[in-house]
Amino acid sequence: MLSINFRHTLGVCAGAVLLATCGACTPNSAGVSVTTAPPRSTRLANIPVEFYGFRAGRRVVYVIDRSGSMFDTFDYVQAELKRSIRRLKPMQYFHIIFFAVGEPDENTPMMMVPATGANKKQAYKYLAGITAEGQTKPMKAIERAFAVKNKKGKHAQLIYLLTDGEFDPEALKKIKQMQVKLKTKIKINTISFVYRGGEKILKQIAAENGGTYTFVSPDDLGR
Repeated sequence: MLSINFRHTLGVCAGAVLLATCGACTPNSAGVSVTTAPPRSTRLANIPVEFYGFRAGRRVVYVIDRSGSMFDTFDYVQAELKRSIRRLKPMQYFHIIFFAVGEPDENTPMMMVPATGANKKQAYKYLAGITAEGQTKPMKAIERAFAVKNKKGKHAQLIYLLTDGEFDPEALKKIKQMQVKLKTKIKINTISFVYRGGEKILKQIAAENGGTYTFVSPDDLGR
């Protein structure tokens, strides 16, 4: 059974609207007694579902590195991803995209689906068949994350982007271009996993797209 404590590395999860666990965070983190229901948008923003410390939005796409360099740590990523999906609420939508070299690998039916029990089980089955191999080529997966919609025709609100590799600086330009084409901006939370090689670009991606960057170290994995 995997047990990971990322709480000491992340101090911002209570304010995130969303690429750890933070059991101390609650929808009413200020401790204020609320006698009337908050606006619908506020309730959705405070759904206590996380992925490596970040709160999940109502429509979320996980974009995950599955290149060969992830081989030794890929089980940890899959376990945390499964935990995050398990805690999603039925009103939330999610999709999973893995990248290496070539075309991205996506969970069927190639769109964001409601986080129902049946869809979660299908996602777990899909995750079990994914292995780490190949080179780190993320752009096609990121492009798919921007293009994917739910059954109502709505784009993601949040992208989790996790990698242990380095991205071409050209990714910043391409992401900016994709954001311009959308009516509403998609937040991107970035995660450097175990290695900091691509940290500079990942920090820029998060900063330019309303997200947050974090580093998950080997110590965070309990290794």
